[in-house]
Amino acid sequence: MIDWIKVNGIEASEYFINGLALGHYNVPVILVAGDEALMEEVSPEIDRLALKSAVSRYAARSKSLRLIKKELTYACARALERFRMGAIKPMKTKEPIRIEMRFTHTESADYAELLPSAKRIDGKTIAFESRDILEGYRTMELLIFAIYGGRQ
Repeated sequence: MIDWIKVNGIEASEYFINGLALGHYNVPVILVAGDEALMEEVSPEIDRLALKSAVSRYAARSKSLRLIKKELTYACARALERFRMGAIKPMKTKEPIRIEMRFTHTESADYAELLPSAKRIDGKTIAFESRDILEGYRTMELLIFAIYGGRQ
């Protein structure tokens, strides 16, 4: 599938890409809850709550549901209050944007390179420019669906 994606030179997780898409509409990310590893990439100005920590690729240690509910209730209230005070700004990036996609297999990059705006960077990596993050997001989705279809 995909080794990594970069947006304007920054390695971009699903959180980062979705945050930029929200920022396009001037909507800030006010709370991120999930795996402990995800918290490392979340900006300090955004409220965050680790709900689990990975033990392996397929296993995690999770908090009790009672504790998660209590902590999420508090975190949501705090995040909403900070949002109302204007303390959290939308995520933005300069436009037009440059997206790089590194695939796990060279044939995936071969297919992605068929996109007229794509340029081959190396055996597994292509890059393209988009007007904004929404156009870039749609292009990434198109490439993924065209290359992999409904396969996982």
